[in-house]
Amino acid sequence: IEHLEKHGHTCVEASDVDERFSNPPFIHLRDARQTAIGYAYVITNPPFEQKRLQPLMEHWIGTTPMWLLLPSDMLMNKWFNNYAAYVKEILPIGRVSWLNNGQGGYENYAWMHFEMKEHWLILPRF
Repeated sequence: IEHLEKHGHTCVEASDVDERFSNPPFIHLRDARQTAIGYAYVITNPPFEQKRLQPLMEHWIGTTPMWLLLPSDMLMNKWFNNYAAYVKEILPIGRVSWLNNGQGGYENYAWMHFEMKEHWLILPRF
């Protein structure tokens, strides 16, 4: 959030479903499906499991532009095909370590830019 605000963006809401990550006073403990319709953008690293991600995608897709940090391989999953048409850009960032231990991770990730209408033309940025 701080990085985006340094570049002139305004965060109008921050939430997390896990109380461990809702420590700063501006991060609310809330299910994202209860919010985020009509915002300029949703920018997040959502849960990656299909059973948790799919309801979020259903809630946001077609109503709110998004930048989601997702495993790159997700583009190859059959269930993700329903959402691939909304991907406008892919910004690969390589392997991510979530353990904060200085070691690289084992999966490649990318920021995926979803728009409110179908595009069927994905523009990778390197």
